[in-house]
Amino acid sequence: MARSQSKSRPGSSERDMWSTLLDKVASGKRLPDKKLIVLGGSQESQRDFVDSLAQQQQQKTTRLRKPDQKNAAPPLATRFGLGYTYHNVYDSDHEDMVARLSLYTLTSPDKQYAPLLTRLLTPDAIPNTAAVILLDWAKPWDFIHTLRQWTRLLNLVTSSLDETAQEALQENMSAWQHRRDRDIATSMTDNHTPLPLGPGEHDDPLGLPLLVVCQNAQHIESLEKERGYREAHFDYILQFLRTVLLKHGAGLVYTMPAQPGSLQPLVHHALDINSSPDGPPKHNVVDRDRVLVPPGWDSWGKIRVLREGFDVEGVSRAWGVEIQDLPSTPSSPTQPITPEAQTAGDAVEPSLAVAEQDTTITLYEQQIQNPHPPAPSLPKLE
Repeated sequence: MARSQSKSRPGSSERDMWSTLLDKVASGKRLPDKKLIVLGGSQESQRDFVDSLAQQQQQKTTRLRKPDQKNAAPPLATRFGLGYTYHNVYDSDHEDMVARLSLYTLTSPDKQYAPLLTRLLTPDAIPNTAAVILLDWAKPWDFIHTLRQWTRLLNLVTSSLDETAQEALQENMSAWQHRRDRDIATSMTDNHTPLPLGPGEHDDPLGLPLLVVCQNAQHIESLEKERGYREAHFDYILQFLRTVLLKHGAGLVYTMPAQPGSLQPLVHHALDINSSPDGPPKHNVVDRDRVLVPPGWDSWGKIRVLREGFDVEGVSRAWGVEIQDLPSTPSSPTQPITPEAQTAGDAVEPSLAVAEQDTTITLYEQQIQNPHPPAPSLPKLE
């Protein structure tokens, strides 16, 4: 009997050792679960976004490993209004997985979908969640209208959260400020104190990191050739987007299907995923089809430098009023200014004195016209 017991002890010790090792491995595999809420676009453009986000990872996989089924993009399920897919995030060497990214997609800004988004924003999930709004360069005249719809929905969702979730949103805002200060300190060559928030900067926070992705930037060239757009129009669009996004501390990026550019590092940075040793993505406001404005980088001064005459203060003030979920006030009729009506040498000079009856959409559409405006609705007969 004693001999039997002596033989069982080494086996028991060995099992304990393996259990300990497996527990350590399991705990090491408990990776952060990040959430990305993708708003807007069509199912096709959302699929393009997911593919672009994973493209750089897949390219590394192809170089470092033989492609297999595990690396194939998961399906994007959109059967029940709120779509879902996921994306595994690896380190820069594509050896270790550093996060699991769950993507939830929604194509309609209708209020009836607000409860679906509310369920995603639990107190535990909020610190690991960011939102993306998709815009399409095929229709730049819809940018501000679409952006306002989604911003209003996000405001509605976040304002309806319970007290515990509201506290998590407040902590998120503090984390945004800390990340901004850290990024500024990283970009400085000397030991300057990070600058305080400037006017119009993060004064209407949503409580979540927000990124706006303008897809299909290859259409910029056709807008120039076929619609008569000039540099002044593209500058105006960029100044308008930057001004309204500055109020939410949001980032902006232009993408093309074949060239995702800085999309992936921008998303990872917003979610605080350390997948690259390169630090925060670098801004680019010079190349008109490769624009990148990281969260926390912009300011009114930088926006004004792009082109003189833009009323950044007026647009910012009007946007702060209109993103509230209130009935829009009637706007006064404005005379359209089409690109074709302007001479090639003249700059666009928008009249941006924001009157009470004006809206940001009216101001924007004075310069960026829909070539096929919807027909006016007929009055209802009593």
